[in-house]
This record gives sequence, C-alpha cells and structure tokens, in this order.
Amino acid sequence: MTRLERASANGACPERALAEGHQQDGVGAKAITRRAAIGLLAAAGLGYAVLYRPRPDPAARGRTIVDYWEKWTGHEASAMQAVVDEFNGTVGAEKNIFVRYFTMSGIDQKSMVAIAGGDPPDLIGLWNHALPLFGETGAIQPLDGFLEEWEIDGRAYAPRVWDLCRHTGRVWGLPSTTSTIAFYYNRGLFREARSAGLPVDPDRPPRTIEELDRVADALTVVEGEGASRRVVRSGFLPTEPGWWPFIWGHMFGGRLYDESTDRATAASRENVRAYQWVRSYPEQWGPGRLSTFQSGFGNYFSQEQPLLMGRVASSLHGSFLSNVINRFRPEFDYAAVPLPMDGPLVDDAQPVGMIEADMLVVPSGAKHPREAFEFVAFTQRREVQRRLAAAHGKSLPFRRIAEDEQFIAEHPNRMIRVHEAIANSERAFAKPRTRLWPEYRAEFQAGFDRIWRLTDTPERVLQGIERRMQAALDRAAENRERRGLPPLEGRA
Repeated sequence: MTRLERASANGACPERALAEGHQQDGVGAKAITRRAAIGLLAAAGLGYAVLYRPRPDPAARGRTIVDYWEKWTGHEASAMQAVVDEFNGTVGAEKNIFVRYFTMSGIDQKSMVAIAGGDPPDLIGLWNHALPLFGETGAIQPLDGFLEEWEIDGRAYAPRVWDLCRHTGRVWGLPSTTSTIAFYYNRGLFREARSAGLPVDPDRPPRTIEELDRVADALTVVEGEGASRRVVRSGFLPTEPGWWPFIWGHMFGGRLYDESTDRATAASRENVRAYQWVRSYPEQWGPGRLSTFQSGFGNYFSQEQPLLMGRVASSLHGSFLSNVINRFRPEFDYAAVPLPMDGPLVDDAQPVGMIEADMLVVPSGAKHPREAFEFVAFTQRREVQRRLAAAHGKSLPFRRIAEDEQFIAEHPNRMIRVHEAIANSERAFAKPRTRLWPEYRAEFQAGFDRIWRLTDTPERVLQGIERRMQAALDRAAENRERRGLPPLEGRA
C-alpha cells in the first residue's frame, strides 16, 4: 500500500472547530477616518514615524518629486535602488522627475493608513494578492488609462502574470518582479542514495506524487530505537519551508476558489485527497518527532538553510533560492523541476507551479500619479526587467522571446529555465484573487496545523474552512450591494 493509499484509508478523530472568521467587508478608502487610521496604526504598533519624508536630495531640485514606498530589504532593495538611480539619471532628468525611494516593513498596513489619512506616497510596491483589497476599497487607482497612453500591451506579458495585474475587469498594478515555485533537490544526496542501491536517480527526479513518496522514504534517515528514535534527515517534508500550507491541492488538480462564481472550494475531492497525502507524513514519522527535527533548522537566508545543509533532500522553493546558494554555498549541486503531480495530471508541456508578483500601484490621492506611472513604465522595459530579475534571482513577467536566451544563460539560478516555463504555463496558479485572501490564508494555516498534528481529519478541517469562507464571501457580496458597488464578475 502506498503512502497515499494509507492516507486515504485514514480513520476519523475528534473534531476541534476553528474559531469563526468574522472579518468584515471593508469600506472605501475615502470613508476611512483619520481616527480609524490612528487606531490602525496603534493596533499594529506602527507609529507615525512610518510616514516621514526623506531629506531633500540636491539632484531633485527643480524636479517633480515622486515618493516611492517599497517593502524590500537587503540586496533586493539595493537592486531596485539601482533602477531608481538609472531612471533619475535618464528619463527622470529628461522629464523633470525625481523618484525618492525608501523601504519599510508592514507596507500594506502603513500604505492603507497613509491613503486613508490623505497623505499617501505617489507609488507603492505591494504583493499581487493585495490588489483585490486595495482595488475594491478604492485605495489605489486603476491603470487602464495610463496603459493606453503609454502603449503598454497586456499581450506582451505571460498570461498568468497579466491575470495577477487584473481584478474586476481592471488593471490595478504592473509587476516589478515575478517568481514561481518549483521542486528543488540535492543532487549529491540523490547520487549517494543511488550508489547505495536505493531507488533514487539524480538525473530523473520525481514527477509524480508516488515517485516523490518513494524518494522521500529512501532518503529519510532515522536513528535510534523506540522512544529515542529520531529523524536526522528528511527526504521531503510538506512543512519545509512551510510558507505555503494552501498549495498542496493544486498537485492533485484542486483549487481553493472559483473566481467565476465567487465560491470557496476548499473541501473539493481533490483538496481532501491532497491533505490526506500531507497527513501521511506525520502519520509515518510522528508529528512530535518531525517537530523536534525541524526545530533544529537554521534561518532561510543563512548557511544553515536546511536544503543546503543536507537536513532535507528536497523541498519546494522559489527561484530566489539561488541568492542563498550563491551567497553561502556556491558549490552546492542542485536541480529543480516543476511540482510533482498526481500521476494522470503530469504534463511536461504545461508544468504546474505557483506564480507570484510584486506589483507597482498608484494610490488614490497621489499628488503626482502621471509622474509616478512614468517610472512604472520605465520598469516595464524588457532590459530593465532582465537586470532586476537577475538581481532578485527571479523570472521575467513577459512571454518568452528568442532574445531572452542570453538572460537565461547568464542568470544566477541555473534552473531559471524551469521557472520561466512555469511562468509561461497555462497551468501556473496564484493565490485566490479575492480581497478576503488574508482571512482565507489564516484559516488554512490553522487548519493545516491541526491536520499535521493529527488532531483532526482533512475532511472536517477543509469542510469547516469552506463553510466559513463562503459565509465571509457572501457577507462581502452583500456589503458591496449595500454600498451600491457593482458585483464581482462571477456574481453579476
């Protein structure tokens, strides 16, 4: 019996209901009072210091100042600073525009407060999953008119990337960087296992769930006996790095949300099957034993990163993993492939993987929206995107063309071709495009923890998530109707 078959035969256990989600549908940005804004700041522990303006730059004298807020730190922030400097010295100098750039944590909260308080920056860097909330509440401006004026054509972008830019029939942001998730593995450990006669091949990584389970079992190392038995290396764990507890259903053909009907679909047959498979790992190795094992993992961006250290033989990662490898262990022998799938779903021509993008948006109330979009348009130049994507270790947002071959050949991630294929695949998927995604994700994290600890069944957990999220979606639709806003496309 395979791990998946064992998981499907799993028995029931006592149900512990998740706390009911009561997130209310938000109101328009203009309706958020200054008192509410102050309350949001206090609740988040942010303080007014986040709204400071940087000191004047001598080079900006006589120019229109565009204030640009971004969320990045470290080398990612520096890479965008180089783009800002290039713009200020070329297009900005020609058109009398100067971009002032600084970064911050908690950018979504701070930006919403600044917009509500009537003092927003001119440009903000958000995540793609924030666009529905910011767009529906009127916190950001649609960019369709700018796209037409600057002759930016959505057909130049990879279809799934362009989908991320849109919501309710309008374009709300354009990508600054794009990333996808793939299956990474340690070729050295695969070679060692093959030499020892185990069913593992570094040149033939797993493409199906069944193959992944065989590899995971072959490469997991356990020491000791009885109560002292402990995991010292894992072949694969659905909780490493643990950033995407909602992702697994896609490997079985599932999805979380039907945008065409505005329906939550967490409890679909495909999703239940996926989380039965997830549950098979703690069932086999013991949730406490796995928790103890993972408690010894080092930080992601460090030389103690579990994949680099050989603590895990494989895991899901974004293309930006190459930044960690090249910084701390450039000799590391690794490879990557698209996500392993339930057997019948494997299609190498249309690989599966999650796609995300950092988005540049123009907030409502921005003092200089046209000048801000001049900079956005500059970042959409293919040569600028190539430099920024290479610096971040990410893929391009555009449809592939022959001229991109040099970008791929020189990219710091030697597996970037895999990520480019996912980004251009019709089966690439994203986080659900709903303003309630933060609530959905929180529900999934709590539910996943219960599945992983073996305190509840996937069926009951997913049914509870679906029930609560559908109630929240229905409330949001009712609130939109009460405020006289048009319904979402699926509810029209």
